[in-house]
Amino acid sequence: MPAFKLYTMDPDKLIIVKAVGKVLRELRLSQNLTIEQVANLSGLEYSQVSRIERGKINTSVYHLILILTTLKVSPDQAMKHLQQQIKSIRKQEPVG
Repeated sequence: MPAFKLYTMDPDKLIIVKAVGKVLRELRLSQNLTIEQVANLSGLEYSQVSRIERGKINTSVYHLILILTTLKVSPDQAMKHLQQQIKSIRKQEPVG
């Protein structure tokens, strides 16, 4: 038995994590900012912002708010984008 356990997300959680990443990437690109700029302005590591945008990690609400504040986007606005993105991903990748 291996000394570590591989972490896997259930399909619903994975859809949300991917959608959050896509929304943050779209918002960042709409402001012509690089990942490096967002990382520096938010105080996060470049690699962390990159993994969030690629849907590789389930980020904390705190880090999400840091990024949204950096992008000058309210959580309310982000949630509207997120709902649309989740619907879009579900159409492309049906669960079950």
